[in-house]
Amino acid sequence: MPTVRRQRVSDSINKQCGLRPPTQIPLRQAEAEKQEGNVAVLSCCLPLRSGTSHSMTINVGCGIVRLCHALDRRLTISTARHGLLNGHLHSPALVLYMYYSVTCDNDIASPAMASSMNTPYSCSDSALLERRPKIMSDPFKDHQWPREFLGRALSTGTMIQASYSSAPRLQVCRQIGSGSQRTVFEQLEERFALGIRRCIVESEKESEKEMHGLIADAFRNYARSVGCLVKVPDFQDCVPQCRCPSTTSQTVRALPMPEVVRQALVQEFYPWTWNVESETIDSIVSKARNKHCLPQICFGVEDEPEMDADNFTLHDLPLGIRRMTLLGLDQHDLAAELGKAYALIHWGAGIAVGCVKPVLGTTTSTASDNELRTVNLFLMDFGRCRHVRLDGKACEVFFHLQMGMGERRRYIPHYRRSPDLFNSFANAYIAAGEAILTERGIASEFDLNEFIKSYKDIMIDFVDRQ
Repeated sequence: MPTVRRQRVSDSINKQCGLRPPTQIPLRQAEAEKQEGNVAVLSCCLPLRSGTSHSMTINVGCGIVRLCHALDRRLTISTARHGLLNGHLHSPALVLYMYYSVTCDNDIASPAMASSMNTPYSCSDSALLERRPKIMSDPFKDHQWPREFLGRALSTGTMIQASYSSAPRLQVCRQIGSGSQRTVFEQLEERFALGIRRCIVESEKESEKEMHGLIADAFRNYARSVGCLVKVPDFQDCVPQCRCPSTTSQTVRALPMPEVVRQALVQEFYPWTWNVESETIDSIVSKARNKHCLPQICFGVEDEPEMDADNFTLHDLPLGIRRMTLLGLDQHDLAAELGKAYALIHWGAGIAVGCVKPVLGTTTSTASDNELRTVNLFLMDFGRCRHVRLDGKACEVFFHLQMGMGERRRYIPHYRRSPDLFNSFANAYIAAGEAILTERGIASEFDLNEFIKSYKDIMIDFVDRQ
């Protein structure tokens, strides 16, 4: 019996996106569905990207079906007549890719792909609409795939379908990182992380708890009003000394990047990437240290030195300006979010930032093996934050806050080397800070434009000493 075939999709993409294996639909079934005004499935894919709108038009016997990807990442389906969209939609508008299919009378006849992703397409009953961009080819054969994929996957707000490894977990805790003053462990099967301080000082433990609590409160109270989307892991509690004789704290964990993103990062940034083999990629991705992948956003770094193959790691992978430009990330949006976050910490919590690091991580609202991860910008490591009283003189308050920013110049855009990015950071900082100060009733006491101006002067001293 003649059949309507689906094109083969890469097994690795199928696995990561949770797609079913390719199947065949009997032509008789396709004809029956078309007579009833239904549309059945066939291989067309539509990448989803924040801030864009994609649409396509499909002509079938019963009328026109139009699929639109709206700006809010929800899929809207409308038909010119009473036709229905039938078949399987795999997590529509919630994963990076959606697959559709359309039944045809004859064998597949693939038209040329149009040049623009926003151009509507149409196909007759005897032809198949194919809209597979280059990005959907085998990721280990196409050098352009990881770069285009990462541009979407590392954008904040993107949702990615991930799956856990089925390998047995023989440890209760596993080290996943190290901050300025703590070694961090994940608790397997738990959403919390443990931070063990290297120096056992009870007063410092209480101070860090207070700092983290003040910052978390500031984000809860003001983040929505200033439109800040940056996340701060909630500080749960300190582990009692009777249970753990050390300064151990417990926080909600920022989840790492899913495996499909880590594979793309290896293919893009591994030395001699043109020759990297799939076995090498799997070997790197499967290492325990590389599974905890939280790429750092480093606006103060133009270009990171290339790592040799023996020392290549995904752990704390730095994304400098060159790498972010290469991947097509929205740097101005990230810089603005970072500016809002600094304003929240400074004027909402009254804290001078120490070794705080901005990283890209994921969150989830489910606990299944195939879960949806949302990419977010996080702030991590509050071990060296200091409290600043906002009732002091403005010049003294400015100085303490600016010195903390100077320590973090690796992550803040440089006002001379990257003036446009610095302006995005500064404008967002000023707008958010003024809104917070107004809400607190102390807006007249601080001029944030003067704060930014004096910060530039301090940065000149830092650069001169390097």
